[in-house]
Amino acid sequence: MNKTNIGWCTHSWNPFNGCTRYSLGCKNCYAFRDYNLHKKTWAKKYPNGMEVVTVHTDMLREPYKLKEPAKIFVGSTGDIFHKDMPLDFLQRLFRVMNDNQHLVFQLLTKRAERMVELASNFNFTPNIWVGVTIEHNDYCYRANLLRQVPASVKFISAEPLLNDLSDLNIDGIDWLIAQGESGANARPVELEWLTHLREMAQNNNIPFYFKKWGGSGINKKSELLEGLMYKEFPKNVYCLKKN
Repeated sequence: MNKTNIGWCTHSWNPFNGCTRYSLGCKNCYAFRDYNLHKKTWAKKYPNGMEVVTVHTDMLREPYKLKEPAKIFVGSTGDIFHKDMPLDFLQRLFRVMNDNQHLVFQLLTKRAERMVELASNFNFTPNIWVGVTIEHNDYCYRANLLRQVPASVKFISAEPLLNDLSDLNIDGIDWLIAQGESGANARPVELEWLTHLREMAQNNNIPFYFKKWGGSGINKKSELLEGLMYKEFPKNVYCLKKN
């Protein structure tokens, strides 16, 4: 369990890692980039390489050590609903999250189809937030699948935003996150794509979280959108102190 500089969470928890590229947003994946940079020193962390899903049962006890409320991104180096993620491990993972309801667990996936297929196997307690990545207009259908999951908070991460999400329907969505792509080979993001999402969120009274522009230009680290910062969270943040 590590503290993180990802703005919309306080910790990252990786009881599994490894992934395979799945859609357009995966082209410049930061997890693959970091793995290639640290391959020798991360051999224990990735015993089977980056492209093989590996579970770490020894990490399942980590949330029990946190006594104060926290927002935890689950699986920052993989996809929780990857086709190779074992169902029995996912059930154990959900039981850990069910046991620690003073913590918010944020699950994010591109594999929305498998998420819906398996949803009936899990208890979505109110501290489990579920999101889908929608980085391109071709994937707006993932929002329809997300609406089928009985999570108390459903969110969309438009990151890395690759074009205008003109077909996006945010009915029933509780939170919208957006960011341009990061890294040396980042694909550009247009102001109009970002302001469209902001206006969509505002018109539907949905919290909007703008992370940063990304890219490699002067504004790559800027967290301002038209001179303003947007760091909004769902109002029903579910976090209780542990007894």
